[in-house]
Amino acid sequence: MIRVVFDTVFVRSLINPFSLCGSIIFEHFEQYRLFISRPVAEEILEVLRREELTSKFRTLRGFDLTKVVDMLSRAEAVEVQAIEATARDPKDDKFLATALAAGAE
Repeated sequence: MIRVVFDTVFVRSLINPFSLCGSIIFEHFEQYRLFISRPVAEEILEVLRREELTSKFRTLRGFDLTKVVDMLSRAEAVEVQAIEATARDPKDDKFLATALAAGAE
C-alpha cells in the first residue's frame, strides 16, 4: 500500500469530488495510506475557511468541517519536529517534512 501525504489535492477534491483529484482521494482510498501532521491539518482547515474560496466555490459554502476533521482523524498522524526550508515555495515545506516523517512515496 502506498504511503501518501496530500496537500492542495485534498482541498481540490472537496471542492469537486468528481474531478480527477476527487477520484484519486475518494475512489482509490483503499490503495493508499494517508499520513498527516498537525501543520498539514491546520493548513487544510484554514484553506477551507478562506473567504476567497468559499465565495468562489458554492460547494464550500456552509461546508461541514466536522466531515473533514473525521476524514483527517482516520489518517495516521506523524510528528514533525522541525520544518527546514527545502521547497521553492516555503508553504510546501510542511508537506515535505510530513512526507519525510511518514516515509511516504
